[in-house]
Amino acid sequence: GPHDLSISGRWLAHCLNKHLPCNKPMPELQSLPSRLIELRPKGAQIRARLRLREELPGECRFVTLSHCWGKGHTYSLRSDILSAFRTDIPGEQLPRTFQDAISVTHELGLSYVWIDSLCILQDSTSDWADEAQRMAGVYGSASLNIAATASTSSDAGLLIGHD
Repeated sequence: GPHDLSISGRWLAHCLNKHLPCNKPMPELQSLPSRLIELRPKGAQIRARLRLREELPGECRFVTLSHCWGKGHTYSLRSDILSAFRTDIPGEQLPRTFQDAISVTHELGLSYVWIDSLCILQDSTSDWADEAQRMAGVYGSASLNIAATASTSSDAGLLIGHD
């Protein structure tokens, strides 16, 4: 079914372990983005928090999300909530596409995801400039990119119903 990711997980594992172009070394710590979202199970839920590059393990596979922000306000990282996000990102407040990307990442057995609006300080021009220079490398060193191609906003989610 559309929500069963077990075959996708097997494909990803095969790709990362057996497919030579994909079986590249883990990204060097300095080439990772400044922040990644770490996922950890808590009971039946997945808790998320922001981790700084220097806090990440030496071997860190991660997923990226490519999405359309849309016209409305997107839940995003700002300087005033950076400290709180390092403890917990309230998943229930996130747009549907972000929630879906977190779920997919977790279901695929990976613990880190990069979402631009949650990993780049949106109220800091210097952080945006620094992270924009890294963006091609971020997408290029990710184990997988999730593309929300059918969504017109972050609220639409990854799984769009069709008539």
